[in-house]
Amino acid sequence: MRTRAARREMDHASRTYETEPLTRLQGIDIYDRARLLDEGVTNVEGLAHHDLVELLLKTRIPATRLIDWVDQAILFIHCACACNEDTRETQTQSALTQLRGHGIRTATELRRAYAEATDKDAFLTIVKTPRGKPPIIPVVLNSIMQEDWIEALDHWHRQRRVPQTIRIPEAVAT
Repeated sequence: MRTRAARREMDHASRTYETEPLTRLQGIDIYDRARLLDEGVTNVEGLAHHDLVELLLKTRIPATRLIDWVDQAILFIHCACACNEDTRETQTQSALTQLRGHGIRTATELRRAYAEATDKDAFLTIVKTPRGKPPIIPVVLNSIMQEDWIEALDHWHRQRRVPQTIRIPEAVAT
């Protein structure tokens, strides 16, 4: 079920009964989607606004994977909110596709890339904006700042992952 054609088919089928299905995020398969559905998470927006700690405890999905999905979901919904209602679908896909083309998959990656950019004006042009409209990236960045979980996600990503050596006393080892 992880082929492109299968994902596209599953995405198309899920659009018939729900808006913004979880399959729009990278890394979610049918099994993970069912586990999230058991906890009441039915779409991307539901994942972005659900209690992350509760999901960690109840779904037993690895923390790194679940945090990545929530981070992706936050970027997804804010890219959708920054678009016009009449062309929302194509612009959302376009904005996400353009950001992903630059290696930006999550809200925290967008924030970090913008903060590290030496030429902020050039960075704002990585997502094409229709004439007469403000650049999408500042709108998305401002709305991401209002998210409940964004500080926790930033903190998670700032932590250094250092492997720990466990020493077993000789008396126990034998």
